[in-house]
Amino acid sequence: MLATVRTVIRVRASGLQALAAAIACLCVACCLGAVDPAFAGRSDLGSQPILGPGSHGRLVVDWQRVLNAWLDQLRTSSAVSRGDRQLLTKFHGRLRVDGVFGSATEAATIGWQHDAYVPASGVVTLRTWITWIGSHVTCCGAGYPDFTAVIADGKNSRTPNAYVAWWQVALGRWSQQHGLRAVTVNGVYDSVTGAATVRFQRSVGLKPTGMANKGTWTKMAKARNALALP
Repeated sequence: MLATVRTVIRVRASGLQALAAAIACLCVACCLGAVDPAFAGRSDLGSQPILGPGSHGRLVVDWQRVLNAWLDQLRTSSAVSRGDRQLLTKFHGRLRVDGVFGSATEAATIGWQHDAYVPASGVVTLRTWITWIGSHVTCCGAGYPDFTAVIADGKNSRTPNAYVAWWQVALGRWSQQHGLRAVTVNGVYDSVTGAATVRFQRSVGLKPTGMANKGTWTKMAKARNALALP
């Protein structure tokens, strides 16, 4: 009986810690400008493609890689829920990255959303990406990141990065405000992201390198409060 009580206490404590972490993630995202508090409950903004059963293509590949990174963390975690253990067993530890949003990707998405304390719809919207960003970025104290060629062009160039995704959200808001081409949030510093970065740098008088260095982040931070979400 005592062992059962202890187990229940541990499970509840773990759940509370996860909930606190999820709330902290959203707060971090708001702090960094990845999401405006007034729009935090919206499922989609702008023209970000929505992924779900039947979707296919490069963006699905990027999301599958995000899910695999999450599954990798589960494998090494000392506290894994029964549902997550079942997912790990079902996928033999990892999803097949094939760019097809099939039943396996849907199930993994639902599991990820459940762990992130967001509606477990199995559908990926901009809100889903922003939740992921909030769980991986560090607010303020560490300063702004500096994207180099290691991220933009290298063996990890197709590996989704939460800081890149945050920059894409900021670029997307700025681009839409100026009637420019939207930036798809995928965590990958691709050619579209680089081109949008050049446009922003030119608009604020910076050298148009296409790389989001700290000076570029600082300019975006100053402009952020003047931008309105669509």
